[in-house]
Parts: sequence; C-alpha cells; structure tokens
Amino acid sequence: MRQSIDSFKEAFKDADACNVFFNNLRTKVFLSQEGPESQKICAELCGKDTHWKKTITESEASRQSSVNYAAGGLAHEEVAVSKTVAYAEQDEYLFKAHEFCNLPKFVSIVSAFGAHADVLSYTDTVTEAV
Repeated sequence: MRQSIDSFKEAFKDADACNVFFNNLRTKVFLSQEGPESQKICAELCGKDTHWKKTITESEASRQSSVNYAAGGLAHEEVAVSKTVAYAEQDEYLFKAHEFCNLPKFVSIVSAFGAHADVLSYTDTVTEAV
C-alpha cells in the first residue's frame, strides 16, 4: 500500500498518468501528508469552492486645508468623502495545502464522490489490550 503521492508517481513513472489515476478515483481519503508537493496535489483533488470576496475602499479628499491651531485641528473649505463596496467571485481551495500537514491521529479528510470534501475524525475511546 502506498501512502504518499510521490510514491505513486514513482510507480507510474509518468506524472500525467498518475494525475489521471487520482482524478478517476471516486472517493478519496487523505491522511497527514509530509511533502509540499503531496499537500498541494491533495488540495487540488479536494477541489475549490466559489466565495464572494468583499472589498471596501474609503477615501477622503479636501481642498484648501490648513491647520487651525486655535481650534486644535485641521480646517477644510471643501471635503469629499467616499466609500466604495465591491464584491467579486473568488475560487478558493476547500482545504489549503498546509492543512494536510500533521493531521492528528484518527483524523482524515474525505472527498466522497459527488460531495464536497469534509473532515472526518474518529473520536471514540481506543482501548488497548493489557
């Protein structure tokens, strides 16, 4: 059994064939990944989701400003203040590559066929034979 994507690439000896193999798998279970290349591929295999990113821009412009020492502040004859709010679609990975590094014991990321990837953890008490 192979546990890293790098070991699969060595077995296939062709990166494209390895990528086709992973893309054809319906359900993928990801454990902790050490190599940055493996982490990146795992993030890509889990997919992306579209989010709305909000950007706020505020600006202030004034003409003929001066310092008013008696009033203790700035004096402006004309002031224009504007605020712009914009929304843009942005694709983000469901799981960032670094999230595949050092997953705790009994925790995996599962990408089931036809569904978004999700984190599954086994939290029942594990008993050892004495």
